[in-house]
Amino acid sequence: MIFAILKDVNEKPIYYPFPGNGNISGDGRTLNISNNNGRPDLPLKLTSKLGFQSEELTFIDYEFTINNLESFKYFSIKLIGASTSQTYPPRLRDLRIIALA
Repeated sequence: MIFAILKDVNEKPIYYPFPGNGNISGDGRTLNISNNNGRPDLPLKLTSKLGFQSEELTFIDYEFTINNLESFKYFSIKLIGASTSQTYPPRLRDLRIIALA
């Protein structure tokens, strides 16, 4: 997942990846910004369960965190999903996005 923060609604967003697993210290700080990879805070949990109906699938919670940003008034995110088969695209359920400035 990538994010952009803006002070003005007319600004062109510049997107950056979230720090990802292994690039966050115990107190929530980014260790090295050049190692940001856009992955969740904890390692990915892959599942091999396939299906076409939502009740046939296993949904997993993921959290993406970044701290100590400059102040902002607007934010934008882009979700990037990948699958090993076009038949089974990534699916989302109960998406919640919270930004605190």
